[in-house]
This record gives sequence, C-alpha cells and structure tokens, in this order.
Amino acid sequence: MKVTVLEYEDVDDDGKEGRSQPVCEYTLAVFNTDSDSKVFDNATTTATAMAMTTTSAPTISYRIIRRHDDGDMFRSTVKVLRKLFLPIDNVGPAYLPYQLWDGLQGLCSYLRGVVSATSVFKAAGVGNAEATALSAALSWALRDGTGMIGGLVYSYFAGSYFDSHAKEFRLLLADVINDVALTLDMIAPYFGSEGSIWILGLSTIGKTICGITAGATKGHITQHFAKDGGNVADLTAKESTQETLVSLIGIIGGVWVAKLLERYGQNNPFFWTWLLFGILTAIHVFANYKAVSLLKLTTLNPERTRVLFRESLAVMVNQVRRQHKIPTKKKNYENERDDYSKEIPISEDLLESIHNFQSPDFVQESLFTSTWYLVFPTILVSRPLNWNHLQNCTLYLSDFKEKDELPYVIGYGVDSVIYVWMKTGATMKDELQAYVHALLLQMLLSSGIRGEGGERKSEKQEFNTILLQRTYIEINHLFKRNPINKEIGDMRGKDSPSQAPPILLVERLDQLGWDFKNRLYLGFSSRRLETSIKED
Repeated sequence: MKVTVLEYEDVDDDGKEGRSQPVCEYTLAVFNTDSDSKVFDNATTTATAMAMTTTSAPTISYRIIRRHDDGDMFRSTVKVLRKLFLPIDNVGPAYLPYQLWDGLQGLCSYLRGVVSATSVFKAAGVGNAEATALSAALSWALRDGTGMIGGLVYSYFAGSYFDSHAKEFRLLLADVINDVALTLDMIAPYFGSEGSIWILGLSTIGKTICGITAGATKGHITQHFAKDGGNVADLTAKESTQETLVSLIGIIGGVWVAKLLERYGQNNPFFWTWLLFGILTAIHVFANYKAVSLLKLTTLNPERTRVLFRESLAVMVNQVRRQHKIPTKKKNYENERDDYSKEIPISEDLLESIHNFQSPDFVQESLFTSTWYLVFPTILVSRPLNWNHLQNCTLYLSDFKEKDELPYVIGYGVDSVIYVWMKTGATMKDELQAYVHALLLQMLLSSGIRGEGGERKSEKQEFNTILLQRTYIEINHLFKRNPINKEIGDMRGKDSPSQAPPILLVERLDQLGWDFKNRLYLGFSSRRLETSIKED
C-alpha cells in the first residue's frame, strides 16, 4: 500500500492551500516483511528508514521527496522577511495598511528631526564663538529637566484617558504635539541664546508628551490587533523590528536630506529648510490620519457608544416627547404621574433600532466631537460628590419608586450637565445602561425639555419626577431581559421573516463583535455608592 502526504507552508483559515506547490511530499510504503517488498522508483534523492521487528508484522517505509523549482529562493526570501517583520498569527486585514501608514509617519518624523537638528544645535550655541561648553551643558540639562517634569504632570492628569480615547490621543497628542515640538525646534534660534532655552524646554515637553502617549496608546492598539489576546508578545516584537527598519531607512534618508540641504540651501537656506520641513509635516499629518482612520476598535468608549446607540436614542427621545406634557398649574399632577408610571409596551421602532446596531467595522466616530466632549464634558461620571451642582437627582425623588432598582444614581444640574455614580455591586452592563441613560437625558435637556422658568418648586419637582421616570422606562425597555427577536416576531406576526432565535441586547452586541464584557471604557472608576433610604 502506498500513502502520499503533502505538506504546505501557508494554509488559510478555511483549510484551502495558500500555494499551488507543496513544500514537502512524504511517500509512505507499507508492506509485509514476509512477502516480496516492492521498491518505488523515483528520480529524486530519497531517505528511507526501516523499522524491522522480530515478527512478521507490517513494516512502514518513509520516502521523503522534496520538490524544487525556480521560485524557491524568492519564496524563502519572502518567508524570512515575513517572519522578521510580520506576526505569525492572523491579525486582520487592517493591520498591514495601518503599519504601512504608521511607518511612513515615523519616517517623516525621523527626517524632520534631521532637518530641525541644525536649528537645535544653533540654539544650543554650536558655531557661536561666545558660547561655552558649560552654558551648552546647562541649557541641555534645563531642557531635559523641563521635559521630565512636564511628563510627570501630564501622566498624572491624562493617564486615565489613554484607554478610553486611544485614537484621539494617538492622533492629536502623540503626533500633532510632536509636530508642534519640532516646529518649536525650528524657530528656537530666532529667540536668542536666552529665549531659545525656554523654547527648547517647551519643545522637550511636547516630545515627552508624544513619547508617553505613543507608548500608552500603542499597548491598546496592539491589544486590538492581537488574535484573541494570544499573540500580544509577537505583535510587540514585530512592532520593534518594524521601528528598527524605519530607523535604518531614516538614517539613510537623513544623510541624503542633509546633503540635499547643503547643496541647494546655501543661497537661501531659510526657504529650502522650511519648504522641506513643511512638506514632510504635511505627509506626516496625512499618514497619521489615514492610520488612525483604519482603527476599528471593538471597545466602547463615550463617543462610540453615542454613535452606536444614536438611532435607539432618537427613538426614545421621540417616545418621551410624544408622551411628555408640560406641567401647568391647572393640571392634576397625581393623575398625570399615574399616567406616566403606567408600564408602556416597547415600541417596534425601538426593537428595530436594536437590530440595526452596527458592528465595529461600520462605526466611525468623529474624532473632533470626541475630543470636544473630552475637553468640555457634558456627562460627568464617578466624580466627587457635590450635591450643590444638582438640580435634580434620583435620590431626591420620593415618588420615584424605581430608584431602588437602579444600580446607579443619576441626576442633572442647571447647566444640563449629567452626573452619574455607580452603586456597589454594579456590573459593566450596568455601567453601559447608566451611560446610555445619561445620553438620553442629555438629548432631552438639550432640546429644551426641563422643569424651570416661572413654575413653582413643587411643579418642577413633579416635572423632574416624570422626566426621570419616563427615561427610566425607555432605558429599561432597551436593557431589559426580554428576548428581542421573539418580541419583534410577535409584533410583526408569525409570517415575519425576522424569526431568528431570541437574544438579549448584550448578546446582540456580542454577536456584532463588541467587546464590553471584559473591557468598557466609559470613564467609570472604582468609586461606588451605597445608599440607604428610610421613609419618615
């Protein structure tokens, strides 16, 4: 009996061969030692290993046949380069384009460093007959010391935002501030020997911020590209080799740039230096934007949560506005409160919005909007308690019976800023529910619905009770444990094509690829509240 086994170097996930030719072919000849052994003719060199026994049991002969062709050397070279610079496991289609754009921006930074080095040396006193080695050393020490102190202060204030706003910090603080720092290096000589020290100090602070931010966000991005978190070390190692390659290319390119400036910049060094610096900066910014836009992070942060739940929030806002009635002195608040407290069935539009949730590949948040809310937040979570800022809060409302069921405390101030605190025992799902509740309140308050103006205090209290109660009902519809698909089928009829097995909201997000069970970056800290309410 003859058995042939083919060995392939690259195999896709679906089991299909990635190459037309096998790397190795094994021919196994199985025959009985008591019978005549048949030798298989082959033109290539074979290696045969015989395992004989004292009995007449069958014996297996291994014949290894290697196939060679003219593309072996090329494939071997490609294999070495792939093993050196690319991770072994699959990392997704966006990894290679991202690394190419990231390498381009790194190369531009290296070349601009060569261009700006001349200005830095001039500012340090190189070429100045009056400058001394001591003054240059002192200015250098002052510059480095300023950068270290600035880096410590920056890490203290920004350290908690690196995970939740990785893309924003990667683009704006790790790259744009680096551009500003290099520009400060370029203009430092124009401020004289004394002023240039402070300019170079600011530049060093910018570069330190860039280094801290790049290192912190790189870990988050590496975790994103890692295959189920199992090849983080391999990705980190390949990132290092890629940076080494970019540095080697940058050294060669830097020598060429220096000679280019020496040859063409003698007559007008100012023009040629700034022209080259400007071109490299423009390419750097464009490459960074392209690289960051390729990141489709699967974790939920404030802006991605806002985009993901945008349709559901719009539906809930319309639901509240349709059922909302502006309180007046003539109305009977007891009857109105009873109308609002009635359980209202979940609407078909809300269920449809849940099924319209998009996967991370199709959710593109606005980095400008995200940065704006980061600098000027309208939803404050896990902040130190300051009850004086609150116009209304779930703890204030004696008529809001559902406040004990909420795993969080939510309220808002006169400036429409939403405050959220989590209670003890709250889970990540509760954190997501609390943040979506805050987004719903924010949209309603920004649209002009609030209890204020010339109304009496009791009327405002009734209005606030109704508003929190209505938003709670809508959020409860969104996050309650009733099967989603089953309810859609019941509302549309048995002949509805949407008759998939019933799932929950959290399962729906998990199916789409969102990772919020293990990682959720909405800004909540470990601070928790424990409330105890006693009726008078």
